[in-house]
Amino acid sequence: MTPSRAVTSCCGSSKELTNRLIRGVATAAPASLSIAAFMEKRVTFKNPWLPYLLVAPQLAITAVFFLWPASQALFQSMLIEDPFGLSSEFVWFENFEELFADPLYLRSMGITAVF
Repeated sequence: MTPSRAVTSCCGSSKELTNRLIRGVATAAPASLSIAAFMEKRVTFKNPWLPYLLVAPQLAITAVFFLWPASQALFQSMLIEDPFGLSSEFVWFENFEELFADPLYLRSMGITAVF
């Protein structure tokens, strides 16, 4: 039996089925169930580790290509290095204090914020 025949044999014509669905009349479910409850599908996994295995590649990609470089950039922004990169000194927030004290930088950030 084709799907369209199955629908018409249990519920009448497809136009009648559409009208019933628009009006909110449950056609294939018992009268006690609403359309929302009848049409709701919940995904369940037999193996409890499967959802974690499916999400793991995305988390790994996010960590490798976003979190790790961002943390490296933040760490390196707190260093002062010599011109040749042979030595570096950890200065905490001195670089940011110097940056935000510069009026040209603040002006450029204001222009950037506007546009």
